[in-house]
Amino acid sequence: MRMNSSSWIVLAVVACTAFASTAQAVVSTFTGTDTGAGPGDARPNSDGAAASFTVAAGGLGLITTIDLEAQPLGLVATSLSLDPNTTITEGDLDHAFASVESGGSAFQGFNTTAAGSNFIQFTEAGMDEPSVSLHFDFADPIQAWGAYLTGIGAFAAGQNGNSIVLVEFENGVMQSFSVPGTVGEGGASYFGFTDPGNAISRVSVVLDPVGPLNNDVIGIDDISYVLTNSTSVVPEPTTAALGLMAFGGLLLGRYRLRRRFV
Repeated sequence: MRMNSSSWIVLAVVACTAFASTAQAVVSTFTGTDTGAGPGDARPNSDGAAASFTVAAGGLGLITTIDLEAQPLGLVATSLSLDPNTTITEGDLDHAFASVESGGSAFQGFNTTAAGSNFIQFTEAGMDEPSVSLHFDFADPIQAWGAYLTGIGAFAAGQNGNSIVLVEFENGVMQSFSVPGTVGEGGASYFGFTDPGNAISRVSVVLDPVGPLNNDVIGIDDISYVLTNSTSVVPEPTTAALGLMAFGGLLLGRYRLRRRFV
């Protein structure tokens, strides 16, 4: 976050639906903000949102979390592989840049991993820049995504520090969710979503200046996702019920057969 700066932050989720369905799954979102929270401070609201996301996403399948601690510090040239399934790519190299940093502050983003230090810092290159994007691309599609977003908002009084989240699907349906920013205090936020069964190939974090002479610097850390082809170990109620009915039918059949020959 910089002087005279504010931003809208946009998460655009491009979903490639793997199969047709008669019922569209409902997108659930998980958000929490701790105004002014910096490195080492308590984050009850954002941590609470992260915990709720973990419960919901864990019901869909195995959660993968990227804490960036294994990444070398420095600028991202064009793209960077975060794990075998995830790559980040800068959408506009002329107007923004991303880097892996250590430590950080409440105003320019910071690490959120317990006992960790690294995080992604994403910033517009100067004042009056156009909207800029940092893309998270997935080789195997996902159905849930969440991350800590730190340092969002405006430093100058009177600037709009709020943010917006856009979820964009391949079928053209657009949904927007608020990720609050703060004026003059920075802090930490968490945003996550689940979209059961859908195949999402990209999540984009977009910085969009709100007014003239504005830009922003944010941090991104502890990125979590669930693959679309991942399944939960807990069966759905309908599946469990069908299994019990089939098992009961098998026992009844054996009982009748036994009585017939007694």
